[in-house]
Amino acid sequence: MIMVFIQTYSGFHSTLKSYKMGRFQIYFFVFLVASFAIMQLSTVKCPSACSVRCSATHHPGNCMDVCIDCCGKCLCVPSGTFGNKDECPCYRDRLTQDGLPKCL
Repeated sequence: MIMVFIQTYSGFHSTLKSYKMGRFQIYFFVFLVASFAIMQLSTVKCPSACSVRCSATHHPGNCMDVCIDCCGKCLCVPSGTFGNKDECPCYRDRLTQDGLPKCL
């Protein structure tokens, strides 16, 4: 009778472990899906928003590279070709190593 209890307890314990692992896998899967959705959003939205932002510059290639990088990190681009950085605080607050504004 004690042997049956031990086997039952160990079976319950292994079921409990697999349940916790399953829950972890679900959370991890949700995290991956959310990350992928954010990456897709940034890759679809950023080029068009940055082409508007960089339309008046004399260095469009440079501007687009920096803008797409900033948009990918911040998931927003201020409207217009210059200024309006209060619309996107992350864009406004990113700095280079020298302390200068990174996002134009």
